Amino acid sequence: MLNKNVKAIVVGIGDYSSYENVPDLPYSGYDVLAILHGLINGLHIDGMNIWGKTRNSGTMTKESFLEGVKLFLSDTTPADTVIFYFTGHGATIDGRHCLAFSDGYLETQSVIDLFEQMHVRKRLLLLDCCMSGNFQIEKWTDSLADEGTAVLASSQPYELAGYDKDVTVSKFTLFLCVAMLNTNHIENGRLSLYWISCDVAYQAEQYNKTDPGIPQHPVLKSNLKEDIIFEVR
Repeated sequence: MLNKNVKAIVVGIGDYSSYENVPDLPYSGYDVLAILHGLINGLHIDGMNIWGKTRNSGTMTKESFLEGVKLFLSDTTPADTVIFYFTGHGATIDGRHCLAFSDGYLETQSVIDLFEQMHVRKRLLLLDCCMSGNFQIEKWTDSLADEGTAVLASSQPYELAGYDKDVTVSKFTLFLCVAMLNTNHIENGRLSLYWISCDVAYQAEQYNKTDPGIPQHPVLKSNLKEDIIFEVR
């Protein structure tokens, strides 16, 4: 069974050599592999409907991202759901959250605006980066009544996002992948964003108990009228 009306953009940035005093993220490629496993084997998304699986060993410029997304999603329909996953550095600059690409920052709001220009039914953003909870969902969708956006972010606005101390995958991406593959939350052959977010929150809570030094508290904000549902059985 495949959810052929779901398209996903997967971006993992590891090369930050053009920045000053910003370290590379050599494990971002493992995050990409993990999330692909979750999307394909957990949410049953067709691999042909996923863009950005491999991008020059963790290098992606702002221009290549914007052009690639527009081209990849040029044939979307109003019945489609679009997922955007990002793993890399994030920062708050002048009060606004930004995603760090290999050649500079893009405001998170501008990325949301890009997806909102596409008339699809639902949008889900999965942001694995520092301070990714610094956003306001209310400003993002006032357009069509049957559209909506949900954002599941790795951390509160004041928190750093980090890697699991025992594996080469970031904590949030690990939580996501486990949640996507968790068959305990399947109801009538379906897995919902609600249960995925609950699972992620529970895993984070348990992890924070064992590693309280660098806690992460994922953030979910949504203005969806209906939950995002994936047919998995």
